[in-house]
Amino acid sequence: MKKSIMPFTVMGILFLLSFSTQAQSNDWTGKWNTTLLGNSLGELNITKSGDIYTGTFPNGKLDGKYENGNLTGTYRRTVNSFDRTGMGKMGLFTFIMHAGKKSFEGEYKPEGKDDWQPDNWNGSRPNSLYGNIIEEQVAKDELDKREQVLKDFANKDKPAPIKPWTGTWETDVLGKLKINQKNIANVLGKYRFQVNNKFTNGDITGKVTDSNRKEFEGHFKDSEGKSGQIKISYSYLVNATPGYDFSGVLIYDFTPEQKKMNIPLTKKVVSIKGHRVSSLLPNMVNYN
Repeated sequence: MKKSIMPFTVMGILFLLSFSTQAQSNDWTGKWNTTLLGNSLGELNITKSGDIYTGTFPNGKLDGKYENGNLTGTYRRTVNSFDRTGMGKMGLFTFIMHAGKKSFEGEYKPEGKDDWQPDNWNGSRPNSLYGNIIEEQVAKDELDKREQVLKDFANKDKPAPIKPWTGTWETDVLGKLKINQKNIANVLGKYRFQVNNKFTNGDITGKVTDSNRKEFEGHFKDSEGKSGQIKISYSYLVNATPGYDFSGVLIYDFTPEQKKMNIPLTKKVVSIKGHRVSSLLPNMVNYN
């Protein structure tokens, strides 16, 4: 009898995992109130057919797909002479769901532009997702029950980060590194390390550089006057966990003394590795 129980247990887990994926992908369907630069873009209504998502909004339409919890795809708009959004007639978009699943943060890249725009295309649910508070609570309770069953089988130690780089990282060169990815074009970092009982603080500004959000580069400068470029990406080395480990390099600028030398010089390059210890938004007020 014990042998016959195992297949049913495995089938049950697979069914629940399938339900969870389906439920997560359906988090995007429905109506959203959207804004850009703090101004209303009107109501966005998203529907799903198979694996394809279609959204309609005033003077526009989008088509997308579900990928790692995000919604990515293309948009098209009818632009008039009064349009000041900068979104153009068409382009690419990525919507990143917030933890509460009641709002999202969006990024877009108009056709002809090389960079993703820092003016977030954001959305939030109307007051009631289902139009009726009682119906909404019943639906939420049902989802909570299923999610509780899944938690018995899931690895709760490493929840997927909401944003690829936001969080706190322990590094082998810069000590504790705190990152706030405000959007794809605006990523801030603060770090602090200790050498011989002396603390050094530093700041980083940069951007995510690839479409999968797995590479980051920027400029660093510390309290000792050292500065340069940082280039890091998710690590896929042995024993590394994608999304929780990175590797890369620090390329140091020439010092004022080196710049005065009348001889060819090579910039100092230092390898760096880091491991994510938290996916929560860190306190960016101080370096601790």
